[in-house]
Amino acid sequence: MGATEIEKILEDLDNLHKRMEKWLEEQKNQKPIVPIPHTPIGPIPFTPVVPNPIVSKCPLCEIEIHQVMGYYCSRPNCPTGLGGPSCTGQIGHSAITIGKPIC
Repeated sequence: MGATEIEKILEDLDNLHKRMEKWLEEQKNQKPIVPIPHTPIGPIPFTPVVPNPIVSKCPLCEIEIHQVMGYYCSRPNCPTGLGGPSCTGQIGHSAITIGKPIC
């Protein structure tokens, strides 16, 4: 490095030092920031949620019907509508039967 490069670096450092001193003086004159007082929020009331509530109850077998179920009644005439298919004697109800009724 030459003498002129070093002089340039020293001049830049001196300018930076002066700017920093000026900034610090400005900060001393600033009013301190006071946080706004806040009203504390109380606890949020807990409301329990039933994960799968009972919707109805079967009048025959008294099974509780929930919103989400994997229940299938073995009676074809189940009053809940969850029963199996009823045999109507019509042709072509099943892919297994070929032109014959299921029951």
